[in-house]
Amino acid sequence: MFYWSHRGIHIVLSDEEELMLVQELGKDPMDRIRYHTSQKVRKVIEQRICRYFKESLYADTEAFRRRFVFRTCYGEVAQKMFPIMLDAYGRITRRATIGQWGGKSPLDDVVEEIMYAETEEVLQITLFERSRVPWASPLVSGHISLPALSIEKLAGTVDNFFVASDTVSIKFHRDFVRVSVLDKQGMPNNRIDPVKE
Repeated sequence: MFYWSHRGIHIVLSDEEELMLVQELGKDPMDRIRYHTSQKVRKVIEQRICRYFKESLYADTEAFRRRFVFRTCYGEVAQKMFPIMLDAYGRITRRATIGQWGGKSPLDDVVEEIMYAETEEVLQITLFERSRVPWASPLVSGHISLPALSIEKLAGTVDNFFVASDTVSIKFHRDFVRVSVLDKQGMPNNRIDPVKE
């Protein structure tokens, strides 16, 4: 994964997208190969990528946003990009992150084991509540489990996107996280705001 931020614009690239840029910007074929093995070569190419982003942003902002900032993914691509986007979202906002933080109740663990017994990969999402003291660690306000294969769509920017599965839609906004449970027709049935705005 590759992260880049500049004046409120945030980008995260998957490993494949990062490698495509390395191939595009790596001048020497050997440098492209050594990108993964040499810290020195990696640093040079990462600096080149950051310069490329900045130049592209100022040359044509709209094209840059379409190519790197705003994402729309479906199916397997959305399932693959969701953990990457959520990881970057957590770094920026500290409202949610991929993975399990803090303890969950044993009852929740038992329910998940029964519900997702046949599911290969279940994504754990930890929701945070902002502490009243800015330098304190965020407080865990809840956990969401989402089967990876249930994800159907992902759209938005790193700090403002939504993910839709066959049962829930989750909006990850810079200031809040909103979960909507979907009915059988795919329409929001009720809304849960697990993180205080």
